[in-house]
Amino acid sequence: MKIYTSYFANLTKLRNAGIVPIGISRFPPKWYNGDMDKRLAPTDSMLAAGKAHNWDREGQLYFYAEYDDILKQYRAKDLVQRWEILSGGKDFALVCFEKPSDSCHRHYLAKFLMDVLNIKIEEFGYPDNLGVCKPFSRFEAPAGIKEPLSLFD
Repeated sequence: MKIYTSYFANLTKLRNAGIVPIGISRFPPKWYNGDMDKRLAPTDSMLAAGKAHNWDREGQLYFYAEYDDILKQYRAKDLVQRWEILSGGKDFALVCFEKPSDSCHRHYLAKFLMDVLNIKIEEFGYPDNLGVCKPFSRFEAPAGIKEPLSLFD
């Protein structure tokens, strides 16, 4: 079984490849009728912080610091086991709305899972590379903001 990340616009390609999509967004597209795991979706405050800072460095720091708090609530192994059940043991993709080149929580989640579980996760259509987005680079944290990514140190 392989794990991928992707986005809702790729659903036909995923399904044609035999990959089961599992949504990790707050709200799926109206036409989406697949499984969801909303526990790992961005919160209102995460999205507000990102938008308030026009998704600049500071906005992303706020966003991913709060996402760290969400991830700390779960054991990585338990998350993957849940998705294996949802997918019926088939290959699956964690999907949301952002294109592969956009900064996105699914890439951050994939990095968390790869680091903690020592597994490989690919962005669907980008073999050997987690898309073209690199949301994991270290930024100099603005004053008063704790550097996120503590789970990966």
